[in-house]
Amino acid sequence: MKDQVGAILLAAGKGTRMKSQKPKILHQIWETPIIERVIKATLATGTTELCLVLSQIHPELHHLLHQHPEIRVCLQPHQGGTGEAVAAASAAFDLEQPASSTGSLVHGSPLTTRHVIILCGDTPALNNDTLNQFMKHCHENNAELAVLATDHQNPKGYGRIIRNRAGNVTAIIEERDADPKTRMIKTCNTGIFFAETKLLFHLVSQLNTNNSQGEYYLTDCFAAAIQQGVKPIVYVAENPTQFTGINNRQQLADLEAQMIAQKRLELMTEGVTFHLPSTIYVSEEATIGQDTEIWPGAVICGKTRIGKECHIGANAVLRDCLISDGSTIESGITLANTSI
Repeated sequence: MKDQVGAILLAAGKGTRMKSQKPKILHQIWETPIIERVIKATLATGTTELCLVLSQIHPELHHLLHQHPEIRVCLQPHQGGTGEAVAAASAAFDLEQPASSTGSLVHGSPLTTRHVIILCGDTPALNNDTLNQFMKHCHENNAELAVLATDHQNPKGYGRIIRNRAGNVTAIIEERDADPKTRMIKTCNTGIFFAETKLLFHLVSQLNTNNSQGEYYLTDCFAAAIQQGVKPIVYVAENPTQFTGINNRQQLADLEAQMIAQKRLELMTEGVTFHLPSTIYVSEEATIGQDTEIWPGAVICGKTRIGKECHIGANAVLRDCLISDGSTIESGITLANTSI
């Protein structure tokens, strides 16, 4: 399995629905930029060569690139669909670029991996265990082309995975191009793909814009591959929430609320009491000991460590604090970088 796999992160979208001067991928969710979460999930699979496809390098991205020297950057000045975005990424490989490519490698050296995984840069809840399972499945089945799918009870907006009686992928149809029968399919495209690198760009070079949006659909590579004797495979993962893409601030807030709620649930399972839990903010890195009680409106940020049998008063704010066993923090107090 340990053929090195490169990664392409598609993040060139303008994010206009965020109504912001800042690129969508730099907005924070649960104290971490969206793109940083996707990068961490990708690197946790063992991938060491990564290409980030952007429309421009925003000044705030320089810090991210400094923190991750393994990242290459391709610029995609024209947005013409997912197929064109991947075509732009071809500039990061020592291969002939598809005719549809408008990309250029502006940061880092070319990637050399035999296989590549493609992900969306706006899916911050992505679970690296899921990515590992998907890649393991691809390697074990000698996949040349594969899609990571998930079942949605409400699949509106997602591309549908078409399979034959044997369960093999025959096509991926975008919802705007789907007929009513196809729209009833619950198995959906997550936007995550695995491919043999040379095959990928060969298929991308054959894409056209004969669809309702006039764009290059990366998903059309599957039907093209079948015509050329390639048998694409599908891996269906659970928990569709982890593939949620962020397009506006409402989606950002909703997903963050789900992530924090899961954290609180895990802590309650371990013996922490939250009074009116939905009002209490807990960071991803915070730890809280058994039999500690936390009252409404408390905000626990950063790498705060709270011991056992503590009482954290209403509306208290703790950031990067160390609170020893048995401590009481009065209501309304704000503490940062403090040990009690």
